[in-house]
Amino acid sequence: VIIPDIVLRGDCRGKAVSVIGSEAFFYNVDITSVVIPDSVQKIESLAFCDCFKLKRIHLGKNLKKIAKDAFRGCPIEEITVDPQNKKYKVMDGVLYTGKGETLIRCFSKNVDSLVIPDSVKKIEDGAFFDSPIREIKMNNNVSHIGFEAFNDCNIESIEIPDKVTEILEWTFHGCKSLKNVILGKGCISILENAFGNTAIENITIPESVKH
Repeated sequence: VIIPDIVLRGDCRGKAVSVIGSEAFFYNVDITSVVIPDSVQKIESLAFCDCFKLKRIHLGKNLKKIAKDAFRGCPIEEITVDPQNKKYKVMDGVLYTGKGETLIRCFSKNVDSLVIPDSVKKIEDGAFFDSPIREIKMNNNVSHIGFEAFNDCNIESIEIPDKVTEILEWTFHGCKSLKNVILGKGCISILENAFGNTAIENITIPESVKH
């Protein structure tokens, strides 16, 4: 699907397409690829949710906002970004914000291991949801790991940086290969089901954890 730069029909005919609305292509079982035009500045929540055949995406140069869960449930294997886009960039199949401070989503299905760049301070909600990745090395600058960030992925061990103070709900839930966990010295709380349905054999919990 190549989304046009302008509206072709209806009352808005001739106007630029600047937003792809919430659930605009929800559960479209025919889409296999999407080209987001340069006119689009925002993709709203669930815009392409559960497009079960969607495997390739190209993001235009003026896109500034991708809402949470915009591509949830899509088996995306390849994502590209216009090189003039200053808000987003892709490295090794992983989508980051332009300055590399936030890791938004790992789309690659071929990556087995990943060293998270030193620039990354935040890992977004669902960033590695259902990812086949087995090994991740975080840098010491990461201070936030989002909700469901590693839910149902294949990691076998994880070491959490000292700056992360909270392990949110469902962060590692369903990681059935996860056996070894080391929590950083700054961790204060582990929330409900953070490590539910895993295979943990060894976990290091610092004295700083209150609940």
